[in-house]
Amino acid sequence: MGNGWKFSRVIYALMDNGDLLWNRHDGRGDGSFTWASNAGKKVGNGWNAKQVFSGGDGVIYALMDNGDLLWNRHDGRGDGSFTWASNAGKKVGNGWNAKQVFSGGDGVIYALMDNGDLLWYRHDGRGDGSFTWASNAGKKVGNGWNAKQVFSGGDGVIYALMDNGDLLWYRHDGRGDGSFTWASNVGKKVGNGWNAKQVFSGGDGGHLRLHGQRRPALESPRWSGRRYVQVGVQRGEEGGQWLERQTSVLGLNGLNGISDSVT
Repeated sequence: MGNGWKFSRVIYALMDNGDLLWNRHDGRGDGSFTWASNAGKKVGNGWNAKQVFSGGDGVIYALMDNGDLLWNRHDGRGDGSFTWASNAGKKVGNGWNAKQVFSGGDGVIYALMDNGDLLWYRHDGRGDGSFTWASNAGKKVGNGWNAKQVFSGGDGVIYALMDNGDLLWYRHDGRGDGSFTWASNVGKKVGNGWNAKQVFSGGDGGHLRLHGQRRPALESPRWSGRRYVQVGVQRGEEGGQWLERQTSVLGLNGLNGISDSVT
């Protein structure tokens, strides 16, 4: 694979009718308008989920309205073929009645609850979809997370976008085992005036603020002038060592967009 990051180029779009579309942006390196196909390839249907997010390596989790967490693995992610590890999503959890759920990499999943608690989980069965977790219940690793939005920046970093536009930085040093260990006792204010519709990580410390406007890269029938959504996990090789970080993702208006890596 060579040196440097092998950036994710696969982008999934979850449509209002439950279809899951696969896209691959071959122009990701320089921002050119180059795609693997002229239109998204349909790789799934019936994805009527509350939230969908990537777990890396083709794994896609679906959080259902009833609180069930389903595991899926798209083995056809390289070319957009309709090939999955199983014909239906495997139920790997229940009672996930969270405000927001996001991946922290290496099987770690954080759940932000309505009361402001932050719960840590680690899905040890992420490779094959088995119902195997590091603990029987989520570990409480934070409270008072009364944020507008929370997202991972990779390497244990978590950003919280507050209602007043402040951007707070945290680093969960206990992310490996779910211990209540943080780099600092409170979030560090690293920005203000972030009066955005949504914020997500672009990797390597980069962040994008969205105001709902169109971006030149999306001005095509593929996206129909709709907006960016969601974030996903990105893997790369650096100095022969596998790393995992967050990457920005494109999506559609009112839908969910997730990204995954191609190895």
